[in-house]
Amino acid sequence: MINLEDLDIKNTPDEQLEGTRMMLENDMRQLARQRSQNGTYEDAYAGYEALVEEANKAINEALDHQASQLESISGWTWNAQNAAWEKRFTALLSFVSREGHASPSYNHIEDGHNLGSWVSNQRLNYRKNLSPEKIERLESLTGWLWNA
Repeated sequence: MINLEDLDIKNTPDEQLEGTRMMLENDMRQLARQRSQNGTYEDAYAGYEALVEEANKAINEALDHQASQLESISGWTWNAQNAAWEKRFTALLSFVSREGHASPSYNHIEDGHNLGSWVSNQRLNYRKNLSPEKIERLESLTGWLWNA
């Protein structure tokens, strides 16, 4: 099992934002001192814009790095619900290929998944919350019936 502490994730996004906020506050105080010495708000504002841009870039780079670290974990997915649906659909494809229809018995197990129960749930979800893409994919299967 992967230990998230082993990944190169040094701070959470909230910690990064807090550190950035503190840095910006400190830099704004310095810019305010410079403004009082030089008398121009434009210089201070331009400096502030540059700092904000730099901070945003650093945060985005850190978040991209953290995302890459997570995505490097075998089996990682950002949407576990869709990944589970895909595994069961793949199992249904195997069943259809072998049996010639898409109506496994309710207790049928395929590739370690209770495929019959899953098919039954897809039929129940048809009118409730099944996406058009999933409906289309199921309907493309040989022998798929919504009322079975």
